[in-house]
Amino acid sequence: MKESEDHLEKMFQSFRPVPLNPKDKNEIRQRLIRHMDENPVRQSGEWKQWFKQHLFVFNMAQPLPVAFVFILLFGVSFPAQASVPGDFLYPYKVHVVENVRSWIAVTNESQTQLSFELAVERLEEAEVLASNDELNAQTQQYLKEQFQGYVAEGYEELDQIKGNQNFEVSSDLAATFESDLNAHTKILLSLAGSDPQEEDLGSLLGSIQEEIQNTVIVKTEVNSTLQASNQVHGAAQGKVDSVETKIDSTKNFYEENKSELNDDVRMEIEFQIETAQSLAISGQEQLEGDDFPQAFVMLQEAQQSAHQVDTLIQGHIRLNENSVGGTHNDKDNENSNGWNDKGNENLSNEEGTTSGSGGKEKSDSNPNGAEATGGEKESTEENTIEVENDVELNEGGEVDLEVSF
Repeated sequence: MKESEDHLEKMFQSFRPVPLNPKDKNEIRQRLIRHMDENPVRQSGEWKQWFKQHLFVFNMAQPLPVAFVFILLFGVSFPAQASVPGDFLYPYKVHVVENVRSWIAVTNESQTQLSFELAVERLEEAEVLASNDELNAQTQQYLKEQFQGYVAEGYEELDQIKGNQNFEVSSDLAATFESDLNAHTKILLSLAGSDPQEEDLGSLLGSIQEEIQNTVIVKTEVNSTLQASNQVHGAAQGKVDSVETKIDSTKNFYEENKSELNDDVRMEIEFQIETAQSLAISGQEQLEGDDFPQAFVMLQEAQQSAHQVDTLIQGHIRLNENSVGGTHNDKDNENSNGWNDKGNENLSNEEGTTSGSGGKEKSDSNPNGAEATGGEKESTEENTIEVENDVELNEGGEVDLEVSF
């Protein structure tokens, strides 16, 4: 026992501390605020029952010190959360951190929410890898299967909530997940280019589109049941304050981070915020006219638009930080917007197209991807060759980028 503790102590001493910079701290704070806004305090009875069942999960046959367990779970969790397939901490993230998150999801609602969150996190990992040209076919297939598995679990748990006649919660969970999928579709499309193929992100995007359709069907079915029930009056009235709070929170989040976004992204986000505000006003008008079913639908759509803005902002900031080495591997060749310049672009010139697995550039290859011969490439008549997406290759084979979202 003593030797085991000494070994563990040496292992933790060898860990490099990972301090949080002000931006990370602010992001955690904003996430906590939004989570508290969207998830009111639960009844204490649910937690009491959980603690009775799980508090003493480690018995005498498992003599792990309690302090060690807490250090293990929480001391490494934050840096592990930013890891992606291939990173040292990724197995810890998926086999330890995510299992702990599952243990503390004690209600059907929290279990459904966690399943959908884990599905979305697989998409976030794909985005980070794609932005660094590290998303190969094998990893994409793994993330796609994990995504589909968590979505299936979420639907099963959502059925249990519907079975308990909690239609409003079921509808909101489906609506939030739909917003996340729509936002990540836009982010992935920006990385894949205008015509994604199977070998880049086409396979994953196809799976996301299928799940968006399934989620819309689920939400529509639940809303039809809710609108025909006696719950719709209270559900619509309860939406008014929560939507107003959500939109205000989203607007503040955008103002704090708009300098991190390019013009096209800001235009998209401002349009979504205006849409959310317009839907909220229309929903309140429907509520004042006692059209509670329509009021609920419009207010929910307003909430979805605001949530989609939050997801878009978080996604773009994550990729901007990643492109400058903030959370993942250091990368060269960043453009002025902070995007990695190798994000699955199709680089074409008048002789052909240069492409690689995962969108990776081949600076020493001919347009067909074969190895160049003769030691040098033939020079072009002009100093630069203009290619798609405002990308320019100079004679040295370097990339000059002005990529818009």
